[in-house]
This record gives sequence, structure tokens and C-alpha cells, in this order.
Amino acid sequence: MKFFLFAFWSFHFGHNYVPLQNSDTLALEKYLQINNIKTEKTSDGIYFSTDVEGKGALPQSGDYLQIQYTTELLDGRVVDSNERNVPFIFQLGFRHVLPIWDNMLSQFKIGSTVSLFVPPEMAYGSAGYTSIPPNTPVIFKIKLEKILSISDYEASMKAVEDIERAEFKKKEIAIFDADNKTIDAYIAKNKLKIEKTPSGARVVVNKSGSGAKITNGQKVSVFYEGSFLDGKVFDSNFGKTPFSFIVGEGKVIAGWEESIKLMKNKSESTVLLPSRLGYGATPLDDGKIIILGNSILVFKIKVVEVQ
Repeated sequence: MKFFLFAFWSFHFGHNYVPLQNSDTLALEKYLQINNIKTEKTSDGIYFSTDVEGKGALPQSGDYLQIQYTTELLDGRVVDSNERNVPFIFQLGFRHVLPIWDNMLSQFKIGSTVSLFVPPEMAYGSAGYTSIPPNTPVIFKIKLEKILSISDYEASMKAVEDIERAEFKKKEIAIFDADNKTIDAYIAKNKLKIEKTPSGARVVVNKSGSGAKITNGQKVSVFYEGSFLDGKVFDSNFGKTPFSFIVGEGKVIAGWEESIKLMKNKSESTVLLPSRLGYGATPLDDGKIIILGNSILVFKIKVVEVQ
């Protein structure tokens, strides 16, 4: 799905509907009857009302259509909507949305506000979708804002990508700041003496080892144990075959690449990593190891050989 940065519309439909519990198509018909909602009905069984009739053009298949929308259940819950300040854009007739949208929205002029009262079999069926239970009627409230030219559409996509990138970065910074506060509190509580890498890995040297510090290009073999701050171990190779990698080739997580360079041959360290120096927001689950997204990680590392 693609979105476009645009001034946010707050649109209202002028109804104070009596909520109903969700069940099936009969519940939808009862809902309309109880609330005395005047609708038209298509041959496919879709009830709809035109709450505001627009004066613009009728959208055609292939048009890039910009809309505002909400998805509601019969009990009044809003379960989906376009993102705040970002209208939703899609190419009509290209199966980018539910078939009901492709089929119905070409019937309403730009500027229209419409409500679609959709039985389960024409919405999300017996499978349901995220917060929409199986066999549930839904109400789509849609405002058709405008038809975009190809150049406007492409510009909108770039604007959305810029927004999403900035929002991701902002969230990443907030998580990193929170991780650092948590790690620093852990260090203070346990009275640890640390060295800190430029990117924020904290290294507690338990045994200094011998020789020069490890550098890029060297092959390092280690025993390690990975855990969370609460001490729960998620992985270990102690008592097994040492794990080997060449420093600087990016074959291990960023926190390892940095912290290993503060170590020497035969040294032993405990490494505390903010989540972005570990696996970041991406959860890890290979059937044996489970690491939730944005997890702070702790590694005990013992260097057994440097080549």
C-alpha cells in the first residue's frame, strides 16, 4: 500500500449509530434496520449510502485515486484507517485493494463521502483479518478526494518514503536512547568497569589476555554465551566447537565487530549491546534461538585463538 503526505482531513458522517455485536449478514441487515439507515443495495448484496455527493469526475479503471477511509465493525470499533495526515492512494481496478473497493468506488464522483455496509463474504470472509474476526460484517467510510496524475502519484510516493524513513529514524533513536539508559542503570547497579565503543557497545574485560588488540582481517575463534539482561541464556557454544570469523567482513552482528577489537588473544569479556548493535527491531526465531525485536543483548566472549 502507498500513502501520500497531505493535509489531514477530519471527516464526519453525521450519524450516531446504535452499536450491534458482530456475527453475519443478518446482523448487518438488523443493524441498518435498527439505526434506520437509508441505503441502496447492489446485486452483489452490498448496502451503501452516499453521505455527501461530490461534484467531480467519476474515477476510471487505472486512475490513481486518493481517499480517506475508516473501517468499522458493527459494535462501533474502528479497526483500520489511513495513517494520520497521510491519505491512502491506490490504482483503481488493479487489485491493490479489496474487490469491493475496485467495483464500487468507480460509481462515486470525486468529492463524495460514502459508506459501504459489507457482508462478511464480500469483505474478509471466514478467515478474518488482523483485528477483524472471521465472518464479520464491516463498514467502510470513504471520502474520495482526488484523482492523481502519474507525476503527482510518483511525487507522492517519494514524499511518503521520506516521511517513513524519517519516522523510522526517529523511532530508532528513541529506542537507542532507552537502551542506553537501561544498560547504564544495569552497569551502575552491578558496579561494572567498562570500556565503550564509538557506537555504544559496553565491554567489561574479565581477563585481559596477551599481545596486541584484535584488528580487521584477523581470524578469531571464540567461545560465547548470549543472554538477556535478566540472565536468561538464548545461545551458547561453550563445551562445543569454537565459533570462528574474520573481523571486519561483516559476518557477525555490529556489536561483535566493534567489541572484539577491544579484546586480545586469550582474553575474556562481557559485552553489553544496545538492540541496534544486535538484531535491531527484527525478531529472530530459528526454532532454537528466540530473540524479540529491540532486545538488549549480553555476551560472554572467550577468545581461544587469533590468526
